[in-house]
Amino acid sequence: MKTKILPLVLVFSFFAGIIQAQPLVWQKSILSANVNLRGAAVVLAQQAVNFPSAGEVVVHFDGVFIGDNGDRIILAASDQADWGTDNDNIGLLVHDASANRRSFSHTRSYNVVAGADTFYAVGQNYVDEAGSGIASIYGSLSVEFFPASGAAATVNQDIYYNGNLRGSAVNLGSLTLAATEKGKIVVRFDGYVHSDVGDLIVIAANNAVSWGVDDGNVSVEAATTTSLYSPFSHTRIYNVNAGTSNTYYAVGQNYVHTTGSGSAYIYGNLSAEFFPQSVSIPGLKGIAKTGVAMRTNAVALDSVTITAPTDGKVLVTFDGNCSSDVGDRIVLAASDTRNWGTNADNVNVEAPSSAVDGNSFSHTRSYTVTTGTYTYYAVAQNYVETGGSGSASVYGSLTAKFYANAGTSVEEITASQFSLFPNPTSGYINISLAEPSSSLEIKLSDINGRIIKNEKMNSTNLYQLNVAGLEAGMYFVTVNGTVKRIVKE
Repeated sequence: MKTKILPLVLVFSFFAGIIQAQPLVWQKSILSANVNLRGAAVVLAQQAVNFPSAGEVVVHFDGVFIGDNGDRIILAASDQADWGTDNDNIGLLVHDASANRRSFSHTRSYNVVAGADTFYAVGQNYVDEAGSGIASIYGSLSVEFFPASGAAATVNQDIYYNGNLRGSAVNLGSLTLAATEKGKIVVRFDGYVHSDVGDLIVIAANNAVSWGVDDGNVSVEAATTTSLYSPFSHTRIYNVNAGTSNTYYAVGQNYVHTTGSGSAYIYGNLSAEFFPQSVSIPGLKGIAKTGVAMRTNAVALDSVTITAPTDGKVLVTFDGNCSSDVGDRIVLAASDTRNWGTNADNVNVEAPSSAVDGNSFSHTRSYTVTTGTYTYYAVAQNYVETGGSGSASVYGSLTAKFYANAGTSVEEITASQFSLFPNPTSGYINISLAEPSSSLEIKLSDINGRIIKNEKMNSTNLYQLNVAGLEAGMYFVTVNGTVKRIVKE
């Protein structure tokens, strides 16, 4: 049998096309201590990017701020060195002088064209100015890019709601995202709520106009009549099949505590990100831990493991709700170890009162990876301020998403290595060597690292591997330690 081998320049062009069609990510840590936010808006961090094609970006700014009692701090992810009204920012006050820190999460989306662009994390002390105007902000600015021509995609919906949430769950807004192949959709709803004291507001990202218990929602409550603003972030992941249209909802309800009017303003963003199986599979672990002892040592509440098909970055987010005792500061972190680091390597929250003992939180970190399997952790600890019992309950999600490196090929192909064709394939994959070799070991594994086939290639420079019976998705061919990706259609 004679088989035509693709010229090397065409192979490179093929993989360059794959890269342009893949989602990419950039991330900048934010370490802004004792910044004067009074007056004009302040750029806390900026991320310059170079997009390979047109598409859509999701810009996410989360972390923790420490400020003075009486200062409303505006925080925003933006495409400008400033912010806009309503869901173009979140405006928050600390509870009081002793509980002077709050975690936050703000997301915006923008359509972009090929070329250079810059995105910003912005802060300002505006309207309420009873303090010094000085605040410290530690967090992360991330820019996720989804090319218009790729299988991966994102859809975003601005949420602007002003109404009554008493009674049944309310549809605050929805979006629909099509799945071109089997994969997963990551859905996040974040922003802030302005509500009455005495009203517990349940918030959820969900695939129905309802919410689930524990990690199926977050709940927020205004602490005092002067601190009515409550940030929130809630994330879920759903399995989807090829050719399906999937609708997701931002859900709100006033539930359990109902001594206020039941009405609220809710500003935020509902986002859905589709990751096809042929690109990578995000990992999610729902977290529902009640009464966990956190005093002294850091506690790994749970973990998630993903396989990186090539060199790239993993964006890890730990968000949800933490209920704790008054007087206990709870440190929370998304981490690549069972511990946490200082400043931007964690967020920390503190209950304002025994009646309002919960805080929503969000923490994001980015890690550089090479091909292989990695585990990430949701970490918590009661640290520094220890006036309570040291126990807390945490409900939320730990999410890890892989992105190939921007501007690098998925596979480094040289004449001395093997080549694979056709790719994608529906039946056989041809493994071609520049020169015949004897007793080469060939392994085929899935995205979770499980070995499906283990065969020998004897004294030939061309070998056929049958993949016709496999499910559609991404797989990996290893020849004597060199790994390359194939896509089964």
